Amino acid sequence: MREAGILVTLAADNNFPQLPIRSDGPFLVWIGIVKNNQALEELFNPLVQSASMTFTGTGLLRAAPELVILDSTRRSRLRWLPTWKQP
Repeated sequence: MREAGILVTLAADNNFPQLPIRSDGPFLVWIGIVKNNQALEELFNPLVQSASMTFTGTGLLRAAPELVILDSTRRSRLRWLPTWKQP
């Protein structure tokens, strides 16, 4: 698994009203890249279940974490690439 990014909501007034923003946060989004479905099932899903149970039990979350799994296309920058090797 590779971490591709972490996004958090900005706690500021919306100074661009043409673009509505959510005000029911804060939210945190973790974006990761997994090599294949086997790694997803064997490595990632158990970690998600464990972390979900841990954080839900602490009362730090308002609701259970939401998990969204997306399949990237060949042209996407968010896809698994083998480690680059120098010639």
